[in-house]
Amino acid sequence: MDMGNARSLAIWAAAIVAGAASVSAASAQGSCPTTAVLASVQGTVLVNSGSGFTPGRAGSVIRAGDQISVRGSGNAIVDFGGGRVVNVPASSTQAVRA
Repeated sequence: MDMGNARSLAIWAAAIVAGAASVSAASAQGSCPTTAVLASVQGTVLVNSGSGFTPGRAGSVIRAGDQISVRGSGNAIVDFGGGRVVNVPASSTQAVRA
């Protein structure tokens, strides 16, 4: 095998390994549920994780599918990390999406 073919083979093999690693990382990320933290609670804030609404507390873990309800005046801030923050305003209910 000459040097040109050996170099082409090495580049091709490296590309396959890199592609397989990328697919594995994407699959692992896709299998993790979306989670966030109820960073701030002002007023009456309720969370429904599938078993009815219960009082929301700052620091609670919020998952995809959960509903955040702010009753009357007040608000809730949901922090997904990485600068992604959602404000749930007064007198509203929002579902957390994946």
